[in-house]
Amino acid sequence: MTLVHIPFQVSNHTEFGWHDLILPVGGGGQAPANRVMRYDGISYPLNPSLQPEVPVTDRSETQLFADGLYPVADGRILGSASN
Repeated sequence: MTLVHIPFQVSNHTEFGWHDLILPVGGGGQAPANRVMRYDGISYPLNPSLQPEVPVTDRSETQLFADGLYPVADGRILGSASN
């Protein structure tokens, strides 16, 4: 995924057994908003700024990367068996 800000949330809604991800977007002339990334059976979309804005009722309390550390800062690849 590109243009990702943290923290982001895990939605209560699922597609193909995978939870939607709710990512904050903004900057570059775009108004701040939360966008929903839905799994399509193969992968999540790459660019959250092109996805639909998420309704407030779709949010959950689960946040990812709430510590403010981006995974790439430590050289980690998400989903890697070595993590």
